[in-house]
Amino acid sequence: MMTTLNVILHDKTIYTQEQTFGGNALSEEVHRRFGLSAVEAETTMKRSGLP
Repeated sequence: MMTTLNVILHDKTIYTQEQTFGGNALSEEVHRRFGLSAVEAETTMKRSGLP
């Protein structure tokens, strides 16, 4: 999973950074917190079905 940070000042991008982070850690947290199976957690995240 990748996150992109864009800092915009007066309608111009002044800084951009891409950061990969532990997609597995996020999936495991969603799995644990919402009581979903690992497959359900992945599917739910992809469909933006989390509260």
